[in-house]
Amino acid sequence: MPVIVLGLLVGLGWTAGYGIGQGVAWVRDVWPDPVPRLVADKVAAPEPADVGGPIQACPASSLTLAAIPDAMHVQPGQTISFDVSITNSGRRPCLVNAGDASRQLVVTDAEGVTVWTTAHCGTGARDLLLGPGDVRQSTLRWSGRASVEGACTTGQDAVPPGTYTAQLVMADVLGAKSTPATITIEAPPPPPEPTPDPTTEPPAPTPDNEPTAEAEPTDDQTAGNEPADDDPAG
Repeated sequence: MPVIVLGLLVGLGWTAGYGIGQGVAWVRDVWPDPVPRLVADKVAAPEPADVGGPIQACPASSLTLAAIPDAMHVQPGQTISFDVSITNSGRRPCLVNAGDASRQLVVTDAEGVTVWTTAHCGTGARDLLLGPGDVRQSTLRWSGRASVEGACTTGQDAVPPGTYTAQLVMADVLGAKSTPATITIEAPPPPPEPTPDPTTEPPAPTPDNEPTAEAEPTDDQTAGNEPADDDPAG
């Protein structure tokens, strides 16, 4: 008898435990989890930059160029200053030629024809080592005159009024160029009209109904109007 009772108790305990477990599972299924589980997407880590080995020339993808004029509307012959910059936006050091032969500020007209460039006004090379994030800044000035190779702006006239585009380019780095900047050279204002001299009095007007003096008759006209003498009786 004690064995039977013990077996019944064990069976009842197992049944109760199984029922409780099923009840907990049911509650978990119907009751929302207060803390949602976070699922992280696996992202490959970036490859480390190789800073060893020889320094290479900066590619266009690693250079950010800018040329900002100090004025957008000017008069003919007015000087314009440009704040130019070369930035290494890449992840490794590189070399860039910042001499006038490579770093060129070019101004073109509405037809795309070059009217002025720093390449006409200077030569030479200047290699710079730019680390990641390094910036090379300088100021370039344009007098508003046209340029020719070998003589710069000597003997050249000011470009006519119109719309022009200025852009910084690297001649030896294909595709390296800045965002174009638009410059408007306005037509000069017309000369002012001459003002009358306040000290000079204008001539007095002559009334239209004022009588005019008649010319006096001459002696010949008077003699012609006198009666002729009668011939004497014979």
